[in-house]
Amino acid sequence: MTNSLGSIIKLKRMEKNITQEELCYGICANSYLSRIENHRVVPNDQIYMLLFERLGLDFVSFKKKSVQVDEKIEEWYRDLVNGKLDGVDVEEIQLYALSSDARILLKFDIAYSRYLLMNKHIDQAETKINNINKVIIPEYSREFFLYTDVIVLYYLLKGKYSEAIIAGQKLLNISGYENLAADYELGNIYYNLAFGHKNLYSYETAYYYINKALNIFKDGYYLERALDCHIILGICYNNLKKWNHAIQTYKLAKKLLNYLSPECQDKYLAMIYNNLGNCYEYQNNYRKAVYYYLKTLQFQNKSILTMINLIRSYFMLQDRENAIYWLNNAMKLKNNNMNKTYQVQIDIFSVILSNQITMDSIIQIQKYSINYFISKDDWKLTVRYCLLFANLYESKSAYKKANHMNKLAFKANEKLQRGGD
Repeated sequence: MTNSLGSIIKLKRMEKNITQEELCYGICANSYLSRIENHRVVPNDQIYMLLFERLGLDFVSFKKKSVQVDEKIEEWYRDLVNGKLDGVDVEEIQLYALSSDARILLKFDIAYSRYLLMNKHIDQAETKINNINKVIIPEYSREFFLYTDVIVLYYLLKGKYSEAIIAGQKLLNISGYENLAADYELGNIYYNLAFGHKNLYSYETAYYYINKALNIFKDGYYLERALDCHIILGICYNNLKKWNHAIQTYKLAKKLLNYLSPECQDKYLAMIYNNLGNCYEYQNNYRKAVYYYLKTLQFQNKSILTMINLIRSYFMLQDRENAIYWLNNAMKLKNNNMNKTYQVQIDIFSVILSNQITMDSIIQIQKYSINYFISKDDWKLTVRYCLLFANLYESKSAYKKANHMNKLAFKANEKLQRGGD
């Protein structure tokens, strides 16, 4: 609150047409009041009380009211971080904030931005965040911590992973930032940074942050968040080719499920089994991959991603019948709202599993799909499908084209090793 009291004093002084000399006479030096009003110094409560009294304000009741509103906003924000969206009268909290000081109102706007993001009102949240960005200062303050938490989440939801990491790093550069938040809030920041780095293929850095988050959630017995961390940790191990570590991590994640409510178990089992399938597919053990992909569909029977993984694995096993079976199932789920990356992969198999397949049709879908993956900086799929097309061209004795695909796969893999740069 003290950060904004100077502004309130200045505002009320100007409203009453009182000079600095008149206001501070017998209380403090004129230069000291100037520093108070410009946030360069924070005096003790006695000076605040005398200045407020001369302005006709009750400092004690004002401070008490601000503390109460602040506590309401903090409680609301805690609920939001823990995924609770209902049970709060947002308009009532806003009314309290509007009648309080500027810092409280800023904190409300930050919390409201998170509320909008969690309710999928991204455009409204963007407008609010842009306005906050004009006044927020990167400094050691609770407000800047909360703002960082919100803007990192915003960038992640927009798929702007580099921007999310840059925003998060500004907070981490502030000495003592750890003291500005509860343990689960710190864990949330580290988790989101790990998520951003993972999506930029910076698996070593993602590994570093996810372990920081995991240590917090594990020690605080935030079991569901600890489970979330194990999922990303397994992905990091998988992509760092530490496959035994990945498998052990997913097995540990399954054990954690015993302590969670049955309602969320299917979702996590689907993620665990799909990632285990990926782990074995990366090792070219397609039969084991198929086993886990099929288990995934027991818990998430309309997972288009898992169906694509099955099609690809069966194709690599040269099991045309099962590949076509899952292609047909995936085609039933195809619609205009489908993620384009999924659409492109389905298009690939629609061509290469066709009875009317020709070399021209292979070349056409290869160029279209690989160019698309490269344009999206999706180096993981670029590697996977370059190798798939290389094998396909080789089977057709098109060795020059196969060689070109292998070279592209090598270059894309180099980008993966460098974290996508």
